[in-house]
Amino acid sequence: CVGADLDAPDRANATGRWSAPEHAWSGPFSRFMDQRGLYCLYAGRPGRCGPPHDVSSLRRYDLDRNVVETRERKFLVVTSAVGDKFRTVKDFVPFLSSLREHYDGPIKMLVGGELSRPVSDYLERHRVEIAATSEGRSWSDFNVYRFEYYSEACADGYDVCPAVDF
Repeated sequence: CVGADLDAPDRANATGRWSAPEHAWSGPFSRFMDQRGLYCLYAGRPGRCGPPHDVSSLRRYDLDRNVVETRERKFLVVTSAVGDKFRTVKDFVPFLSSLREHYDGPIKMLVGGELSRPVSDYLERHRVEIAATSEGRSWSDFNVYRFEYYSEACADGYDVCPAVDF
């Protein structure tokens, strides 16, 4: 999508002002994002999207850096855990503790194989909906199946549905 119908042959940014060469991408990128209704997760600088504490708080900005009011959107995080590296609670702690520090919404996790009782209890305490499968015992087969699962899970009335690997 680099350079796709951006009409930005020079280094003028989206507001028509010239930018320093190291910031030349800002205007065309902002216009690209705006044209497609996309959102950003840039570290907070004046006029840029700030780091959200909860992804449902993301705001959309117009090219003049004004907040564009939008309806509340429904978020869902989808993820999967398959293989021997996901057998104990400590295998899930870094991912879920950091995610729950910033996101309180629904999470759906596709799990390949059986989970131990302590792992199931830990996921339940963190409000993770588990879908267990024995489909695709090879990693390549499982990848095909997990994206089908993600597609079905996200089609259930969610507006934003990031797929997160850990």
